[in-house]
Amino acid sequence: MAFVQARMGSTRLPGKSLMPVWNGMGVLEMTLRRALRARTLSGVVLCTSTDPACDALETLASGLGVQAFRGPEDDVLTRYALATERFEPDAVVRICADSPLVCPEGIDALVAFFRDEGLDYAAHAMDGTGLPDGLGCEVFTAAALAQAHAEATAPEDREHVSLFIRHRPERFRQATLAADAALRAPGVSLDVDTQDDLDALRRFIMALPPSEGPFWSADAIAPLARGLHTPPQGTSMDIASDDYHDFFIRDGKLIGEFEQMYRKSRHAPWHQDEACDKWFNKVSAALVGHALDDPSVRTVFEVGSGLGYFLSQFAGEGRTLTGTDVSATAVEKARALFPGISFEVDDIRFEGRRGPYDLCLMQAVCWCIFPHMDDVVRNVTATVRPGGYLFLGECFQPLDGPFAGKDVIPTPDALIGHFSHAFDTVADVRVTRGEMGGGPIIYWLGRRRG
Repeated sequence: MAFVQARMGSTRLPGKSLMPVWNGMGVLEMTLRRALRARTLSGVVLCTSTDPACDALETLASGLGVQAFRGPEDDVLTRYALATERFEPDAVVRICADSPLVCPEGIDALVAFFRDEGLDYAAHAMDGTGLPDGLGCEVFTAAALAQAHAEATAPEDREHVSLFIRHRPERFRQATLAADAALRAPGVSLDVDTQDDLDALRRFIMALPPSEGPFWSADAIAPLARGLHTPPQGTSMDIASDDYHDFFIRDGKLIGEFEQMYRKSRHAPWHQDEACDKWFNKVSAALVGHALDDPSVRTVFEVGSGLGYFLSQFAGEGRTLTGTDVSATAVEKARALFPGISFEVDDIRFEGRRGPYDLCLMQAVCWCIFPHMDDVVRNVTATVRPGGYLFLGECFQPLDGPFAGKDVIPTPDALIGHFSHAFDTVADVRVTRGEMGGGPIIYWLGRRRG
């Protein structure tokens, strides 16, 4: 039986289990769905904590037909031991919920190896002969787990379920399973520990065949993973600049390393702390104010809220404001700056459970997501209730010159055209100012039909 270990209180990325990773599917949901595909298991159990914050995890599991067991938050070994007493498996396959690409065929191969060799403990190899980190798992007998639970006293042994067993090869018969040569990807990690990991995994999954998701095989994942061992040029790993533009677009290509930008920039990117006093923001605020004059508009949602300065202008009068950004650092800073507003880590490129809201704001965000414009349009449209409003504010580079994204949204009309299937124009304001690069600036307010 597989025990999928998850909790909401991760110290490095709180709430990561529910964060969307592909097509609106969260990290835990994808892990459970893939584990359920394994053929050698008698069942899959969510092994979570008694913390009330984990109620949402149990609800998610129940919706997938997966039973949940809840035990101590930090003494995970006790949690596993009690779950084993309840479900009485002969052996336990331990899967971490931060491994949404855990491989069903890998589980089956490891269980067969474990049985055939008569082992107390087995795991996928973690060296150059192993699967990419995040695809594998480990398995141990219920008897070995019971002994570890009875004897382990060190805090690290209680926190890391199998550590006591692994450190005693003289007592527990154990071995590792090497992967087939075609499936090996040494030095590659595809699990989720930090926001950077989550961002990288999302980009990786976008390169996998969408028609096969979320059940991509190791044959599809491993060859692509091998290309991750050497970081590609032009990513944050080789950027030392304090100029936030270098984290956005470089040499005419979208870099999009926004988490690194908010971590490393000494100044507020794009001068967000000063922008509210500029003329171009006053135009944006006027159009947003037009929507807010509608008494039915009570909930406001901003995509790419950054440090929260733009959204904060519209607080008060009983409105509920929610800002989202892909950068966990930006969200943390925004919460400190504007404690009365709700800020969340989210990526509009992926489907999710949002709203519906009365008004959605997208101020200077389309150039950050243009490669996924179709997905963004679908998700934004679903986020706005029928009769609700969408505001777009974008500054274009001169249209007669090359710039990243010109093939997707070459003109303001092209940008509006992406949303015209669902929204009627309420206001459309366009200006051209040399100080903004000489290109047109569009301010547009639309109202959703229906």
